[in-house]
Amino acid sequence: MSDALQIQVKVAATPEKVYQALMDAAALRAWFAEDAEVTPTHYNFWGRYTHSTPDRANGQHPILVNEPNKRLQYRWQINDLETTVQFDLLERDGQTLVVMTQSDGEKWSPWLTEDFWFLSLENLRRYAEGKRSDMRVDYTVSPTGDAHIEIEIDAPPSDVFPILIKPEQLRRWIASNPSVEPVVGGAYDFGWGTSPMKILELKENERLVVSDPDTNTVATWTLEGAGGKTRLTLVHSGFAPDYDNTGLKHGWRNFLNWIRGIAEEGSAWESPIKQIKEDLYPMYPATIRQRQAELALK
Repeated sequence: MSDALQIQVKVAATPEKVYQALMDAAALRAWFAEDAEVTPTHYNFWGRYTHSTPDRANGQHPILVNEPNKRLQYRWQINDLETTVQFDLLERDGQTLVVMTQSDGEKWSPWLTEDFWFLSLENLRRYAEGKRSDMRVDYTVSPTGDAHIEIEIDAPPSDVFPILIKPEQLRRWIASNPSVEPVVGGAYDFGWGTSPMKILELKENERLVVSDPDTNTVATWTLEGAGGKTRLTLVHSGFAPDYDNTGLKHGWRNFLNWIRGIAEEGSAWESPIKQIKEDLYPMYPATIRQRQAELALK
């Protein structure tokens, strides 16, 4: 049996409000699934934002435990994989710790849904706090070739650009041990143990282009500002048209969602956390590693 996937996020809302966001079908359609229906016995969701894009008949999930404002547990079958999903809501100083645990299934791996839950839990947090919660993966779109992802951020480019270039900000959303030489030709390194990337273009508050020598690909960040907002676009190019980049598109959407949180909320934004093994520390943002002691359920 696989190890459980457990992710924790802090929400500036009461357990009652978070529970409502979990149990109300209209709320679920806003932050989680294309369509949803909640009954006393079933927690149903389906459509293009759900793994394997199930229809209504295949999106039926029996509720196993329902303790209002405290715990929700249901079965979720992903294709032929049987898993159990549990949400624990823990009140902490007027806020709520949401702990999502997904387990079970002989063939199931936590890696299958890690980015999905990172993305969904940030959406849940934002929804419960009254913010836009619209960053999701469309599973009907073929995940091949280059990645092209956009997000609108309620902050000017001058607040967004430093998140892409300053090591202290990179640690919050992507890098374990970043190092940046902020000049054309300079090194751009997340500390993942791979070869450092190289900065090809650098125009403050407008454009950042880096190349990856290990994959022969290029990541291009474009910032377009208007009315105090920023349209942030990432194009990760250089892949063969038939290259399966499912993980890439999931991961980058998640990272853009975290960038939005940092830009809009500043130092108040905190990444979600999950328990990680020491040998995997280099693959996670430094903030997740540093906050291991905050995990409420182990």
